[in-house]
Amino acid sequence: MAKPAIAAAKGATGGAAGGVSIGGPVGAVVGGIVGIGVGIATDWVTVRAVEHYNKQGFEADVREAPSSSRRELQGRLLLPLKDGVDAWFEDAMNLLVRFKR
Repeated sequence: MAKPAIAAAKGATGGAAGGVSIGGPVGAVVGGIVGIGVGIATDWVTVRAVEHYNKQGFEADVREAPSSSRRELQGRLLLPLKDGVDAWFEDAMNLLVRFKR
């Protein structure tokens, strides 16, 4: 009596697995390929979803970036550049005054 129950259990397990049983090195290779495919598909779907939901914010950031960079550079570099040009101009004027005498 136990043998028909074991056979039924084996049949149910095989049916749950889709009737496909691959073992050994071939099974490892197939499993790896399927795993890589599922990983790539999951990444692709995730990237597409993030792009879809963040597209407007990203485009706004891209439009704002040049003017924001310009304002920051002007704020940080304009005063030191002006000071450098003023010092250079003052040195040039002092040299001209010395040579004029």
